[in-house]
Amino acid sequence: MLRRWAIILLLVLQPSWIAAQDFWVKKNFDQWSLKECLRLLQDSPWTRSMTFTQVYIQSSAQAAAVPGREGTPQITYAAQIWSAAPIRQAAVQKARLSKEYKNLDAPKRQETEANAASLLKDTFSDRIEIRVEYSTTSPAYEQSLAAYWQNRPSGLWPQDTFLITSTGKHPPIQVRNEGLAGYFALVFPRTVDGRPLISATDKGFSLDFYSPAIGVFPSEHVLLEFKLKDMTIQGIPVF
Repeated sequence: MLRRWAIILLLVLQPSWIAAQDFWVKKNFDQWSLKECLRLLQDSPWTRSMTFTQVYIQSSAQAAAVPGREGTPQITYAAQIWSAAPIRQAAVQKARLSKEYKNLDAPKRQETEANAASLLKDTFSDRIEIRVEYSTTSPAYEQSLAAYWQNRPSGLWPQDTFLITSTGKHPPIQVRNEGLAGYFALVFPRTVDGRPLISATDKGFSLDFYSPAIGVFPSEHVLLEFKLKDMTIQGIPVF
């Protein structure tokens, strides 16, 4: 009886990351299925998304290039903590499971694997990188949305784009616009004035920026919140 209560007490007192282990802890990344990779990239502690929807009723006199009659166009932003190893591992494994990868010839496959090895080897010890993918369900707005983010003046980013932590609001030190890939990458330092930008004792952090006014969409505030306790692997927050 005493042993039974000891086991129960151990289960109660064990760290939460042990009690709630997920596949990214239980299995090596090269064993992840496509479904698991997509979950990590789309719906995991390292990914947050926000979707804006507008109800649009088109008059018969308007051009067909705008959203269709009684349409509900959407704009979606999905932010991935790219400096977190699980996200990069999921991206690599997802690519390996694709039909395109299987059809590569030997030299191209070797090149792809070399790039993957370099990506996985990087520890991002001096920086935090967040990739923000943007998309819309309306073909009429795709070009405008992509053009806005691809051509955004560099001087605007420090004015309205921030990583919000317990130490304040921090603008990115670097921005990369990947037009063909449909995302922009924000790079933040891990330390500022000798202090960690995000401490292990913090509850979390947020990414703060604005979506542009496009078509029927007004400018919208995007605030994506990440919780450190959910991003913990073996007791250590990974970001």
